[in-house]
Amino acid sequence: MKTPVLLLSVLIGSSLPLIAADSNAPDILPLGTFQPASSWRFSNGAEFAGAKGSLTFRATTSGDESALSFDFSGGGAYVSASTPITITDDYAELRVRVKSTKNMKLAFRINDYTGQCHQIPVSYDRAGEWQTIRYDLKAHRPGQHWGGVNDGVLNFPLTSFTIVVPNPKTEMPTGILLFSDAKALR
Repeated sequence: MKTPVLLLSVLIGSSLPLIAADSNAPDILPLGTFQPASSWRFSNGAEFAGAKGSLTFRATTSGDESALSFDFSGGGAYVSASTPITITDDYAELRVRVKSTKNMKLAFRINDYTGQCHQIPVSYDRAGEWQTIRYDLKAHRPGQHWGGVNDGVLNFPLTSFTIVVPNPKTEMPTGILLFSDAKALR
């Protein structure tokens, strides 16, 4: 009587998307380049009017980096920089190096293939120094999520990565967040 159970599991399983690990995928996958013609794009969070800013790229002696400037003096909720990605379930971690003149709360947004957006709060706490922020994809903790299947689960492949600077609502509503070396690791 095992045949019907096996048949049922094959039928159920066949309706689910198959995302197989790619043994030829690199151990480190860069998430875009930090050059003017790159795939990174700026957003001023237009659905919450008032934020201003820009995204610029520059080459330095230690490598290419991006500068995400923000100005919340006119209101707004956030500014962000995003890039399309294709990350399969055989990658374990996202990393990005960030630097600013002040400590701040940030967020990573990860979109999955269902169109679901996951927002993960992260912190930058080394004012004036570079800090590597890591996010463990295997130990994903559902935080805010919306769109797509809206289930809080990372449904691979992942399709975009965004760095968000939320409005700090402080007396210093302007600044610059430098970032570089964004990548996925196995």
